[in-house]
Amino acid sequence: MRRNNPAKSLAALIVLTLLLTSCTVAEETVQDTVVASASVTSSAAETTSAPAAETSASATSAGSSETSLTEEEAVFSRYNSYTNTWEDKLIPCDNGDQGADVLGSIPGVKYVGKKRFFDEKEYLIFFEMPVYHADPSKGTFEQAVYVRYEGKDAPNVFVIDGYDIGWMVTSSYRDAGNYYDGSTFSENFEKFYSIGLKSNYFIAEYRFYGSSKPEEFGKDDLKFWACLNLEQASEDFHSIIENTKEVFSGRWCISGGSKGGEAVVYQLGKHPEDGDLFLAEAAMVFLNKNDPSLQKYAYTTAGDKHYGKKKAKEIRDLITEFQIECLKNRDKLVSRYYTFGKNSGNTFSSDLDREILFDCAVLDQVYYWQYLQEDQLDAIREALSKKDAKTHEEKEEYINLLADALCTGYAPHQYALYKESSTLTEEDMYNYLFECYREDGYYGYDFSYLRKAIKESGSDAKLFVPEGLDLDLWTLRIDPEHRKTFSYDHSVLDVRTRTALTPSKHLIFINALTDIYQTEELKEINNSKVHIFNIPEASHAEAHPSDLKAKQRKEFDKLVKKYMGV
Repeated sequence: MRRNNPAKSLAALIVLTLLLTSCTVAEETVQDTVVASASVTSSAAETTSAPAAETSASATSAGSSETSLTEEEAVFSRYNSYTNTWEDKLIPCDNGDQGADVLGSIPGVKYVGKKRFFDEKEYLIFFEMPVYHADPSKGTFEQAVYVRYEGKDAPNVFVIDGYDIGWMVTSSYRDAGNYYDGSTFSENFEKFYSIGLKSNYFIAEYRFYGSSKPEEFGKDDLKFWACLNLEQASEDFHSIIENTKEVFSGRWCISGGSKGGEAVVYQLGKHPEDGDLFLAEAAMVFLNKNDPSLQKYAYTTAGDKHYGKKKAKEIRDLITEFQIECLKNRDKLVSRYYTFGKNSGNTFSSDLDREILFDCAVLDQVYYWQYLQEDQLDAIREALSKKDAKTHEEKEEYINLLADALCTGYAPHQYALYKESSTLTEEDMYNYLFECYREDGYYGYDFSYLRKAIKESGSDAKLFVPEGLDLDLWTLRIDPEHRKTFSYDHSVLDVRTRTALTPSKHLIFINALTDIYQTEELKEINNSKVHIFNIPEASHAEAHPSDLKAKQRKEFDKLVKKYMGV
């Protein structure tokens, strides 16, 4: 499972909410014994220096280690310890900043700041959040929330992203063209999406991602990993929304895509009072553990709705041919793939040896169908065009091209264990893998289609994954100590399923039917509170309002207008 494409994800959320404006469970079992084993204290005070121009707060934090930081200064200093560039550092808001004053009046907000490249409506606010909501004495952490402020009487969209929000608040991301740069953000935002009323946006960083984690958080701190679950995250979101409602009077839409879409459905099941409308995009609400349907779809009918049956089969066959060629040349590719991952600072589970890791990575090339990445197909085509190489130089070029294409499709960091991060963005996917293993659900490995293709090809390609190991493979990606302590809990799936079928508030699903995860989405139902929009040719990143057909868009607008009261 991959993280959703951030730019497309936010575009979805922006379209949704500014459509607001353009239209004038079963309890999660927490490892109590683990949580109770130690008291957690999140000391926010750090003495990391900030540039001299960053006002008295940074000046104080840059002083001697004996200087006592105020609560605001401690948040300021700690956050800036995660930043690498001058532009990305948090700075105080100007005196008299009306938006900052309003946001600062929200109960529980510890600090309101900005980035140098933000426009006048953008802010970062920080809440002090319990590590374990049932017992706040176990410690706290500072949770970052991005806000685009329009007014305390405007409609509100609360976005559950599911990961860090570094992609929203780092200058390098915007400068790379992945998102609006600071100078044109406001102009593009309003001109492209908004016609009438505007909305407030709250994008909450998921607990224990980015900077929103206890200082002591690490691989071996099981008391924290016990609290990395959707029940605790749901309480985070509920607390933020409940406190914000003390100041903001408009209606609320709870929105999210992919992992965030799953969390939206869970939030509706646990705290329906949080929102007036719920929107889940590309939400794999029925995803269980070891789900076999994704591989079956990938090898049999994937792409039919996007490319047509003939071309889709050609692409499926192309990917299968590439997989076989990688396996035929494994003696040269295994060490390159593994070394590439190690050189990137990744470590892997001791139970997942190099040969099996390679087999899994080769099988995962079918995940092209999640995002329909044309550069991945181009890399595969270029590599296969050299497969009849004769000379030593040509053969070396062929191996290099195979290796490049392999990493383009599914890079080693997707299998990496947790590593310490000192940046605003997670450097690997392990937190997400852990959540999938524990409660979100995950795909099952199924090598039967590839085994059959190898046999039919008559090649000397071979797999090191023995038959019968498929169902255990996914869990081998998880740290052995985490596997020993935690196990899969289906209560989150139970809440998602029950809520998706019988929600207490109006719930919109936007599904992308070419996405490999479409097999786990709710695509039809007879329930007046569930509104489903299927986009047959769309990928995982395209399950959002801007890709709806004209008739669908009109119906969508009508729903938003009705339930958001605009």
